[in-house]
Amino acid sequence: MSKFTLPTMERHQTRTQLRLMELGITLLISMIVILNASNFWNAPTPLNHHNPSLHSSWGYTSSDIEIHSKADWETYSAQNEFIQIEQSQYIIENCSLIAAHLNITYTNMSVIIRNCYFENTDYGISIENCGHITIVNNTINMSAGAGISIQSGEQNITYITLHNNSLYSTASGLMVYGDIYEQNTDISHLTITNNTIKNTSSNYGLLITKCHNASVRHNHISNSASGIGLFANICSNITISQNVFEDDDIIYLFHHDESEWLYNNISIINGTNIRNGKPIIVYQDQETPPSSQPQEIGQLILLNCSNLTLQEINAPILTYYSTNLTVQNNTITNAFVGILLQGSSTTIFNSTNYIT
Repeated sequence: MSKFTLPTMERHQTRTQLRLMELGITLLISMIVILNASNFWNAPTPLNHHNPSLHSSWGYTSSDIEIHSKADWETYSAQNEFIQIEQSQYIIENCSLIAAHLNITYTNMSVIIRNCYFENTDYGISIENCGHITIVNNTINMSAGAGISIQSGEQNITYITLHNNSLYSTASGLMVYGDIYEQNTDISHLTITNNTIKNTSSNYGLLITKCHNASVRHNHISNSASGIGLFANICSNITISQNVFEDDDIIYLFHHDESEWLYNNISIINGTNIRNGKPIIVYQDQETPPSSQPQEIGQLILLNCSNLTLQEINAPILTYYSTNLTVQNNTITNAFVGILLQGSSTTIFNSTNYIT
């Protein structure tokens, strides 16, 4: 029996059609895999601060957490999945504290507090006499006291990181302070970055005292009672840059006592901090007027300057140990401080108005 054989041209066309069909099927399968992968990566995260039950590892408590010893850490970690002890670290993470605060004192191990949510509490996080502290990615909403406070208490403490925390409607925001009346109660190596502080009712968005070697960058402070407060003569090596201030908020330097004014390398990087969309300008050790200045200024700070005329600034003007200044033709509105003369003298005001 003779075999049926396709002509050469027809065999070639048939093979081509089969290959095209195989290629089409392969492409279809690939598209299905890609779409499924895309749906997986873009799927909404089930974690929800306001509904902890959506995530199996999320903890919840309405009781204050008070940790004052190693035994307390061991007790809490045995009772709560969200409190862990790992090698040389204490970790508190993935927890909602409703009408409850977190208070930690006296530990010689590093502490990490991350991804926690606080609401309707007397205060949020309080750390005292503890070094090597990392507080990241936490939210504190509605606190009658400070959102986050770090205190040196009775000893020097070092290496504090406050990063990417959000504080809303607290009495005060971030408070980092050593005891200004005691020796050996300083705070050093402090990093405060990418925090959002909004609607503090009675105190600073950020307050720093008796601190050394600190970087304050990329924070957003709005509608706080004042902005950033810094005790300049008992701090050293502080850099403040690329922060954003809104509403009445400003950068405010304190002087602890009547001793000689000291800068101690307090560096407010000129023009990088922004207030209400305008740069915060700093003049330091200037005896002649600057050759030029921005047309619009968010705040003006003078450190040890003399013989300057400040006119049509129309923004808060804070002067520190400056002499022979003339302030004229300014209208300042909506600021925690309109004009401050700290240790400054021989100042003439002319047609300058401060409107709250």
